[in-house]
Amino acid sequence: MAEALAPQMAAHGIVLLTPDRFTPDQENLRAIVRASRALEPRHRKWRSILRRRSLRRDLQARLTTLVAQASAPGTAPRRIVLSEEMMLGAAFGRRGQGFYPEAGRHLRAIRQVLDTPVAEVHVTLRSYDSFLTSVFAMRAVNAGNVAPFEVIGPRLSQVRMDWPHLIDLIRNLIPEARLVLRNFEDSTPEARLADLLGGPLPDGTHAPVRRHLHRSPTNEAIEAAIALGRRPDDPAAFTAQYADGTRFDPLTDAQKESLQQRYRTDLQNLRARRDIDFR
Repeated sequence: MAEALAPQMAAHGIVLLTPDRFTPDQENLRAIVRASRALEPRHRKWRSILRRRSLRRDLQARLTTLVAQASAPGTAPRRIVLSEEMMLGAAFGRRGQGFYPEAGRHLRAIRQVLDTPVAEVHVTLRSYDSFLTSVFAMRAVNAGNVAPFEVIGPRLSQVRMDWPHLIDLIRNLIPEARLVLRNFEDSTPEARLADLLGGPLPDGTHAPVRRHLHRSPTNEAIEAAIALGRRPDDPAAFTAQYADGTRFDPLTDAQKESLQQRYRTDLQNLRARRDIDFR
C-alpha cells in the first residue's frame, strides 16, 4: 500500500522510499542498506579507513539521487521516509544466534549514510509466537535451503526474544529521534502508514485497495520450498501456488502461551516508558 501511494505523497512534499519503490534492476533503498554494512565491518582494519570513507560518500550520493528521483519535479521534500525492515538485519541472524543480533552494526552503518539527525524512528512490535513462525516461513521460501521447523525450531525458540532490549539499542544509537511504537495486533496498515507520513493522508490522495504484498507461505508452500533445496526463482509466485493450503502453525499451545505472556509483559513495560510514544 505504501509504495502505491508514493507518487501522490511526493506531490505533497513527502518522499516515501521502500524496497519496492523501484524495479529490481534500478537503484533502490534495499541495495543501499545492504551496501552500507561494509561501513561497519565485523573486523576493522586501519588500512580500510579510506575505502570506507569513499564508500560512505558514494552511498550518500546514491541516496540523494534516489530521493531526487522520488520527489515531485521542482519541489524539495519536507519529509523523507525510509521504510526497510532489513535496516535491523535478519531477525535471528543466519543461524539463530540471537534476536536481531546485528542490529547495532547495521544501524551504525545506515547512520553514516544518512549523516543528518533522524527525526523519528517507527517500530512495529509483534507477539513473539507469531513473529517466530512468520520469520521462519518467509525465510524458508525467500532464502531457500532451510532445515525443517522441527529441526531448527527448538533452537529458535530458545533465543531470548526481547523487544525492550532492541528498543534500548535504538534509543542509544539514535538518541535524538522520537521513538514511535505500535503493536501489530492492535493496529492497521493504514494507521501505521499515517504515523510514518506524520498525519492523516493529505486531501486529494486515495489509499489503494489493500492487498497482500508479502503473503505468508502456507504449510504446503514451506514443505515444497524445503524439498526444493534452494531459493525459488520467484518466491512470490511460488507462494501463490500453495495459497489455498493450510496455515503454518508449528508451535504447541503451551509454547504459544509462554511466548505470548512474555510479550504482554514487555508491552506493559514499554507502554510505561516516558521516552517512547506508544500508539
